[in-house]
Amino acid sequence: VRDAINGRFPGMARIEDGVTLALALPPGADTRATIMAEIEMLDITPAERAAKVIVNSRTGTIVISSAVRLAPAAVSHGSLVVRIDENPAVVQPEPFSRGQTALEPNSTITARQEENVVSRVGPGASLAEVVDALNALGASPADLVAILEGLKQAGSLTAELVII
Repeated sequence: VRDAINGRFPGMARIEDGVTLALALPPGADTRATIMAEIEMLDITPAERAAKVIVNSRTGTIVISSAVRLAPAAVSHGSLVVRIDENPAVVQPEPFSRGQTALEPNSTITARQEENVVSRVGPGASLAEVVDALNALGASPADLVAILEGLKQAGSLTAELVII
């Protein structure tokens, strides 16, 4: 919010603490009202919310924020196996477009039932993709909760895990 205000009115806004934004408004009620009206109309891009996973272990409902990502890990739960592979692709700009070469993530997730196998979870895979793969396999709510808790304890899941 501060950056948006200062973009329109340079040097006007400053952050005082975690919840207070101070404005240096010029004198005069009409001028202040006009500036406040313009501030109300500014487009603000909100910061991404904190990574959070909420699990209802009784119903198997899992709610995942978009910021959740997984660090590399290995997962094995009974006969349930999850594998996440990263295959990033290089994307080239059109000729003479002044674009930049970029690396596009490309995750492949597979889930299947096998006997006593440990699988690796690659970097950058979203938790939503992992949970979708587990649900497609028919994992029970207890299995999902156990796997999520294990990922959290191993440090692979860097989100707040709330189990209700």
